[in-house]
Parts: sequence; structure tokens; C-alpha cells
Amino acid sequence: MARRRRRPARRAGAAAEWTAFHEWGPEWASPGEPSGERRRLRHRTDWLSLLGGLLFIGIGIRFIAGPPADPVTMLAVLLTGLAFAGLVAVIVTAARGRR
Repeated sequence: MARRRRRPARRAGAAAEWTAFHEWGPEWASPGEPSGERRRLRHRTDWLSLLGGLLFIGIGIRFIAGPPADPVTMLAVLLTGLAFAGLVAVIVTAARGRR
């Protein structure tokens, strides 16, 4: 019969230390904070992805719901929408300040 190896014991605060330095880690895991506080996740919204996804969903609904649209017009709408989403993402990134 083979002997089973034991895993090394993990430190209790290792996860808290790791998540404290990652922007999407839970706030309650930060060292030194009381454990009774409200638990919520910290993460930043990726506005480019969100607006780009909404644009593609809207274009898809447009193609399904109505008569065929002019491809040149839809290409212009797509490029304008992506440009707007990129502009919003740049403004939000500049307003937050890059760490």
C-alpha cells in the first residue's frame, strides 16, 4: 500500500494578502479590516467591452427584426459605435488614473 503525501499547511492570511493587492479581490479579504463589514467585489467595468457588446446585440436585433438594411449604412453604424465605445473607454481610463 502506497503512502499518501500530506500537503503543506497553508497560512490562514495568505489568501487575504493576495486578494488585497488585486483590484478584483473581495474588499473584506484585505488585511486589517473587520470581518463583519459588507462583502462586495471590487472590479472595474470594462466600458469598451460592454458598449461593444451592446452594439453587436443591437445590430443583431436589427437584422432579425426588420427588412434587410443597407450594408454600407450598417458598417458606418458599426464603426461609429465602436469608435464611441473606444472614446468612452479612454475617457474613463484617464479619469480613473492608471495604476
